[in-house]
Amino acid sequence: GFGAAVGAGTGTLHSGGLDAPAIRIPLDVLAVLAAVANLVAAHHARRLRRQGTRGTLLPPTAWEYRRTRWAIGLSIVALLIVVGEQVAHHYRHRVPPAETPASTVSDRTPRATPGAVRRPGHWRDTA
Repeated sequence: GFGAAVGAGTGTLHSGGLDAPAIRIPLDVLAVLAAVANLVAAHHARRLRRQGTRGTLLPPTAWEYRRTRWAIGLSIVALLIVVGEQVAHHYRHRVPPAETPASTVSDRTPRATPGAVRRPGHWRDTA
């Protein structure tokens, strides 16, 4: 039962199922959109309460205040998780720069390629 479900979920995580770009990117976008929508709604509600004339809007109850604080906190946590996931994904899947063969290290003259534009300050053009 439960052990099989956990094992299946762990296998999906490690086999690249949730790490596939077709799944990871839409989930990240959805998380960011939901978190931003929560933060915008909380900000808008707060602004309406401050701008409203006395008596038009009731002050928030303790439950509403607590719920709003939780929504803001969880939205910030969701954004931090997405940023952390993006950074971790970058470091986990980065490709190291290719090693330059010894024969081309001493050759610092740029090759004449038709249509090539020399990029000043590029690492290949510096001595």
